[in-house]
Amino acid sequence: MTNEEIVQTIVRHDATLEALSMRVGKAESIIEEIRELTTTTQLIAQRQNNIDEKLDSLTVTVKALDDKPKSNWDKAVWLIIGVVITAIVTAIMSKLI
Repeated sequence: MTNEEIVQTIVRHDATLEALSMRVGKAESIIEEIRELTTTTQLIAQRQNNIDEKLDSLTVTVKALDDKPKSNWDKAVWLIIGVVITAIVTAIMSKLI
């Protein structure tokens, strides 16, 4: 190999090394972006879990509030039935006496 061929080979190697260096730099940049996306995704998942827990709690609260009027209505119906029965018994008793 002549000196000129060696110089040309070295120049090609330098160009190849420079291109590879640029590619490694781009790869490092992409890896950093992937790390940031991973962290962001983890935070989103954690917030989603918190939202799910709050939603479960709110569902229980809404269910309790929904059942409360039904319970009050049932009490009112029993009260009315009791009053009607008491009135009937009182009317019957007043006629017997």
